[in-house]
Amino acid sequence: MGARGPVKKPAAVHKAQGTFRPHRHNDVRLPVQIPDMPPDLSPAAQAHWNVLTQKLLKAGLVADLDGTFLRLLCEECALYLEICDEIRIVGLLPSLASGLLKARHSSFTRLRAMGRDFGLSPSARTGLNIDITQENDDDVSSIVGFHGVS
Repeated sequence: MGARGPVKKPAAVHKAQGTFRPHRHNDVRLPVQIPDMPPDLSPAAQAHWNVLTQKLLKAGLVADLDGTFLRLLCEECALYLEICDEIRIVGLLPSLASGLLKARHSSFTRLRAMGRDFGLSPSARTGLNIDITQENDDDVSSIVGFHGVS
């Protein structure tokens, strides 16, 4: 089941509208820190880890506690791109591509959900209670290296 109701407004918006209530906008703040990279990540997942953790660090959105979920996100990014590469090789012949297309869709769905958990899309960031200024407004597709593929 998806999230219920509208996307939460950031605390700054509530403050500006005069509707801020500290007991409703109090989130857990962990020290910003990149977790240790798991030694058994595949080379492709390691590449995603290196890029993603630096971007999350810059945004103040990563803590040591996030290591397991970052691992899953990086492995899913690598899997998604591997499936896309396989589809390009095989082509869209129905007999060969059907299972790959289903796998790609399933992987993309998982990737989007995990990306939202880390605030990796513009809409996911609106619910985050942080005050940061970024040079670019990266979304999950630019971080993991694919564009226009769903």
